[in-house]
Amino acid sequence: MSDQRSRILFELDLTCCLMGCWLGLWRESEYLSNLSAAYAESNDFPKAIKWIKKAMSMDN
Repeated sequence: MSDQRSRILFELDLTCCLMGCWLGLWRESEYLSNLSAAYAESNDFPKAIKWIKKAMSMDN
């Protein structure tokens, strides 16, 4: 897959995850976990860690 196509698919994935979080009012741990995974896929680990911690704190 070309770099440009990979970037476009990542942006689409991230947009879908952000929309899910927004529609869930940022209260659905599954959506936050998916957002974390999308950031991790793009090597943005600080954001990935931020959102997975938030998702994990909601599960308790």
